[in-house]
Amino acid sequence: PTPFPVDPAIIQRFMTDLQNYGITPGSAQLVNDKNPLNNVFARVDLALPGIRSRLVALYNYANSSNDVFSRSTSTFALSSNLYTIENHTNAPSLQLFTNFLNGADNELTLGYNRIRDRRNPATVSPQISVTVPGLQTPTVTLRAGGEQFSQGNQLDQDIFEITDNYTFPVGATHHVTIGTHTEFYKFRNLFTESSYGVWTFDNLDSLEAGRPTTYRVSSSLTGNPADVVARFSGAQYGFYAQDNWAVSPRFTLTYGVRVDIPTLHTKPVFTDSVLTYFGRRTDEVPSGNAEWSPRVGFNWDMTGDQRNQLRGGVGLFAGRPPYVWVGNSYQNSGSGLGILNCSTSASAPGRAPAFDPDPRNPPLACANGNGLATGVVGPVDLMAKDLKYPQVFRASLSYDRQFHNGVVATLEGMYTRGVNNFFYINRNLEGIQGTGAHGRVLYGTLDASGRSSPALVSRQFSEVIDVANQSKDYSYDLTAQLQKRFSANVEVRAAYTFSHSYDVQSLTSSRAISNWQFGRELAGDHLAQNTTVSIYDIPHRVVLAGTYTAPWKRWTTNVSLIYTGQSGAPYDYVYTGSGGRGDLNADGVTGNDLVYVPRNTFDPAEIQFAPIPPSGSTPAVDANTQAVAFDRFIKDTPCLREHRGEFIPRNSCRNPWQNFFDMTVEQALPSVQGRTLSLRLDVFNVLNLLNRDWGRTRSAGNFNNVSLLTHTGMAADGVQPLVQFRPNYQKFLISTDPANYYQIQLSARLSF
Repeated sequence: PTPFPVDPAIIQRFMTDLQNYGITPGSAQLVNDKNPLNNVFARVDLALPGIRSRLVALYNYANSSNDVFSRSTSTFALSSNLYTIENHTNAPSLQLFTNFLNGADNELTLGYNRIRDRRNPATVSPQISVTVPGLQTPTVTLRAGGEQFSQGNQLDQDIFEITDNYTFPVGATHHVTIGTHTEFYKFRNLFTESSYGVWTFDNLDSLEAGRPTTYRVSSSLTGNPADVVARFSGAQYGFYAQDNWAVSPRFTLTYGVRVDIPTLHTKPVFTDSVLTYFGRRTDEVPSGNAEWSPRVGFNWDMTGDQRNQLRGGVGLFAGRPPYVWVGNSYQNSGSGLGILNCSTSASAPGRAPAFDPDPRNPPLACANGNGLATGVVGPVDLMAKDLKYPQVFRASLSYDRQFHNGVVATLEGMYTRGVNNFFYINRNLEGIQGTGAHGRVLYGTLDASGRSSPALVSRQFSEVIDVANQSKDYSYDLTAQLQKRFSANVEVRAAYTFSHSYDVQSLTSSRAISNWQFGRELAGDHLAQNTTVSIYDIPHRVVLAGTYTAPWKRWTTNVSLIYTGQSGAPYDYVYTGSGGRGDLNADGVTGNDLVYVPRNTFDPAEIQFAPIPPSGSTPAVDANTQAVAFDRFIKDTPCLREHRGEFIPRNSCRNPWQNFFDMTVEQALPSVQGRTLSLRLDVFNVLNLLNRDWGRTRSAGNFNNVSLLTHTGMAADGVQPLVQFRPNYQKFLISTDPANYYQIQLSARLSF
């Protein structure tokens, strides 16, 4: 659906090169068409004789697979880069409900979840990426082979649950609940990303010559594959007490307190070298740190006729700790899994070795012989023992008004602030090394060709990521809603929400390194905990919904429509580059450096353009033509135009408004011996069904960090970066997300 991002002749040449190396470029086998979703749910209710109790036995089985494959304007993947996520869940449980003669009741739940997740690449081959000129973006990455993060990715979870709630009356106005929700966990996590090898090339000539720019591989540091598997267990003990107090027939107050005690029964492996270089123990994790969460809420029938209601609450809230984040410390202790990164950077162990496409025996050393056998450790993820798991403060207040004509109006506000949110830090960076062009903070140096070299505490480690607490994140939202049932056949609802969300880092990944690399884009200090617009910020949202019930009584027909319109997601502009370029702050990461917006695109003190050479059918572009085009682009882009002479603020741009329109039709069929069959038809994105050009959202990119300028080197002064801007750069393109196309789902339900 999107304009082709690369000259087709370039793609054909890439595929031919892969075949010459014995690598199948495409034709990956889809899995999802052979293993459809399978769900089984069973429930048995049994009234126990002689006592006022009911036993409920439940069992839920789910088996699913999902083929994951995507392309964007900046990355064109061949089908061999597809991967499949397979999930298998078994979840039996028992519930015992007991009513006592004194008005008390008890609910006991015993449950078990057995979850097995597998992420499998379509092909057993190294991942290969090549940078080529793009037709709509500065450059495009061609990619093929086994997807990097699927080269050894398995997660086993066993979760046992015990929940017991005992509620009893105290006098005529109090109902007290005391209870516990305790879970016991056991995890097995295999994550050997890049174990087949991950190679990048500056261009197709380099691929054909077997000269990679970077190379990444993971392997066991001990030679025992079992040592790279993270295994740990733990428990979360939750205890709570609550009182529901009917202060009067019109006013109810609910107040209580909960304490959660996450506990880990297993320690990560101790690595002496981490203690030597960073003064931190890898065998420490937060365990047994109690989190207290008091809260209070109320409900007030203001006029006593149930037409005016005021409700609200305030409190602290903490849930299950994010064990997927905790597991990083067990996986990456510096003693089991080693990761080797070879590149042209001066901070790397060495340059990439000669290209070897064998996924079973990938090279374990750089070209100079430095590698996993010579002291290169790989990733280390740290969590201090006094670290607090995420907890938020939340307050809400709502007013409901029922008018005499049947309209119900609601005004609601909510404020949330993080109390113990996570903040990711790279301890292997030595610290600020100076400033670059326009005051950008530098964590290393840039050579004349523009390649970065971070200043590291030790080159022995690929990364050392630590987690600290911060309490700066916050959000608020205000909602106004009207709903009315006009008759027995028609009901409508309309709502508008105004909201904003701000955070220090937007945490989107299960990996500590990814949360540090791409949790935010910046031009300043990595350690600064300043809040900016979150990627989850949606300032405006409108919801219109209606249900129509056909007038006939037998064989009921319901038609429901729902429209959702909302602000587009925020984004910002960053630099891109190849061969170690594009990392303007020299922190070792490309894609997190905010662009500087020049006051004058023709002033070499503000920005300097490097000529773009011809490629395929694309002619050469000189520096002056780029300056004219970039100046026009800035004027046409408000988030750039408003910040001339400074770095563009994080997430200060906004994608276009989004519209979603869905429809559901439910039809009941005749009952046979008490059994009722009903059919349901769901149509998602009805607009696209009516017209192929409707119902499709446009966006600047798949992620919030959108590449705008290509970094090619440094100017003669060694400070100002040389960049390229393609005059045919397109700001917004149609997303390839499946939500952009209509989807139809037909289901049947048998009730007996």
